[in-house]
Amino acid sequence: MLSENELLEDYIYDRHSYEMALFDELHYIGNHNEIRKSIVHKDMYRLYSLIAMVVQLYDHLGPAGKNKLKGRLIDGFKTEVGLAPIETEITVLIHCLNKGFDVYPNDIENNGGFDFLATKNNLEIEIECKLESADLGRPIHIRKAKYLFNRLLIIRDLPENQEKSKHIIITFETRLSGNHKDQEHIVEGVIQAIKSGVNYYITKNFTIHISEVELTSKMTSLVKNKIADENSLRIFVEETTGLKNKEATAIINSNDELIIITLDSRQKVKVLGCILKELKKATKKQLTGKRPGILVVQLIDIKPHELIQLSTSNKNKPNAFEYIAQKLFDSENRTHLHSVAFISSQAMEKSRIYTSPINLRYHVTGSGRSYTFRNINNEYCDVDDLNIFSE
Repeated sequence: MLSENELLEDYIYDRHSYEMALFDELHYIGNHNEIRKSIVHKDMYRLYSLIAMVVQLYDHLGPAGKNKLKGRLIDGFKTEVGLAPIETEITVLIHCLNKGFDVYPNDIENNGGFDFLATKNNLEIEIECKLESADLGRPIHIRKAKYLFNRLLIIRDLPENQEKSKHIIITFETRLSGNHKDQEHIVEGVIQAIKSGVNYYITKNFTIHISEVELTSKMTSLVKNKIADENSLRIFVEETTGLKNKEATAIINSNDELIIITLDSRQKVKVLGCILKELKKATKKQLTGKRPGILVVQLIDIKPHELIQLSTSNKNKPNAFEYIAQKLFDSENRTHLHSVAFISSQAMEKSRIYTSPINLRYHVTGSGRSYTFRNINNEYCDVDDLNIFSE
């Protein structure tokens, strides 16, 4: 996949870090007939941490649970979702154990329902883990954008595209299609617009706007040295066009001029609405209502600056996480929902430990940010033992 589309590299390594780390390790073992004597990067630490936790869980499961866990691991390597849902559940399981709870893996053992039953001091709480993609409510999905950008690389060799740096904005009427023929039609439209020398090229499904741009020396240098990250492009596009949080890429033509391509849509972004809908569904279908319940939500396909935006309040308005929590709690049918916790992916930190003058070891820990909201309508709201994800 990466050999066919190098633009997918960051996306793949971000979305499937465990799988890529395992691939690297198996490749090393195949070449050297042994495992590495030391762990070389943070994703390898995460991989071995996950393996250790899965093995511990597997040893405590019954026959049916063991078969289901094996099936989920196998499916994780076959689907685009990957191992991320398992990693989220394992992380929550370990966190609950560290908080002093006894944890029963209800979903795996009983083939359905909420994920975990956590018990402490005769109190029981149901926990449901959800892995939600921010792409769910975006008209332009990251993966589809990467495929389109890769197909558009052909324009860098056009004779008409060699003189000056350009900014090409493709605005879709609705959603960006991932269909091969649909994307080829977009590429043909861009080529036609460039060859015609027009500023605007309008079709039924999308509009192309081409303009010449004056690039800062910093931007030109970054891209030519192949170190212009998505954040640099995002800032440049926002400053020059006012378009915020758009998918963009940069191409260098054969004359060393820069071509920036930005994707936009007239359809509104509905990330919050789509995530809220999924969480309402989970509360209704997964939690029994017989005990207090917690939803633990991990977002994927979201960039660092977007996560900051979601967690930032504007004046008297709630931030995105507060908005979702309030909507979930604002119903008589969801008073059993004790709290909602939004968690981020773990960042690995390595510290050195001196055990003797000649023996140096490393201690690696994982930590991530969480945003937790409690439901004041739940009768256990103020019970400290149940505030599992609150600091």
